[in-house]
Amino acid sequence: MTHEEFIEFFLEIKRCSVAELTALSYEKCLYRYLPLKASVSDLGLYDAQRIMIGMKNLSAGTQKRNLTVLKQYCAYAVRYEIMKKNPFEGVERPRNVKIDTFSGGVYDDDELAVLMKHIASLNIMWRTFFTLAIDSGMRRGELVALRWSDIDLLKSHSLKISRSAYKTSSAAAVKFKEPKGHRDRTVYISSPTVKLLKKLQLEQKKQCFKCGVGWKSSNFVFSGKSGTGTEPMYPSVPSKYWCRFLERSRLPRRRLHDLRHTSATMLLSHGVDVRTVSGRLGHASLNTTMVYLHSLGGQTAAETMSRIIEKAVTL
Repeated sequence: MTHEEFIEFFLEIKRCSVAELTALSYEKCLYRYLPLKASVSDLGLYDAQRIMIGMKNLSAGTQKRNLTVLKQYCAYAVRYEIMKKNPFEGVERPRNVKIDTFSGGVYDDDELAVLMKHIASLNIMWRTFFTLAIDSGMRRGELVALRWSDIDLLKSHSLKISRSAYKTSSAAAVKFKEPKGHRDRTVYISSPTVKLLKKLQLEQKKQCFKCGVGWKSSNFVFSGKSGTGTEPMYPSVPSKYWCRFLERSRLPRRRLHDLRHTSATMLLSHGVDVRTVSGRLGHASLNTTMVYLHSLGGQTAAETMSRIIEKAVTL
């Protein structure tokens, strides 16, 4: 059996148990790195190692993800008795596999203050989008999928996160799925963010009036091209706008997702307990949130030791 044949069998199985985007990432990896016309049983350790060497210019994180997919693919081949041994079990691990996901990406207090001044100069939609991203720690897809009916601006000042937007290709329509972790969650937001959301809602209602369409609570908070909220924006749009915004403002280049990391780190550094932050971010496990806490630990220890030494020197 060729790789081309077994890949389709493997993907048919995986599509029943993993998310659509995950299945697409499997497909992309397997079709890129495996010799499609070659026999599955002929793939040996030498071939597997050559495949890994071909990834030498990729980031350590991407190498590790690809290796995980290839290992799983060959494990299925072993299970179905097409291959005797999994060759990817014996390859050398990618360089620098253990990387600090958050290094350099989190804004500190001073950097955040500068960033917020620049965000304040944006139009009401983007000002609200980025402020809400920092306030709530929501993922990009969750922000894009947010509807006015999900938000209580009058009483609880909270929003419910129950879906996430995504696209499988540039030509495909925007789709929606459960949030990562497969659990809805409620996030309480700050008064300044509530005020921005109210302003944005008013502007959207005005735009609906201009376009001759009725405003509905089911409209998307962050709208597509029409500005009426009747259609979602493409999930890639916020990231592209964010990059252009940083470049125009002459601010250091950071990922849009780093606003989520900043939100978590700020809350933990100001004394909010790990369980609360974990629930706010929608983490499936406290261990994921603990990574942020561990990254703060070294800095806090250094600051404490500085105070101890400075006090000892002045005695």
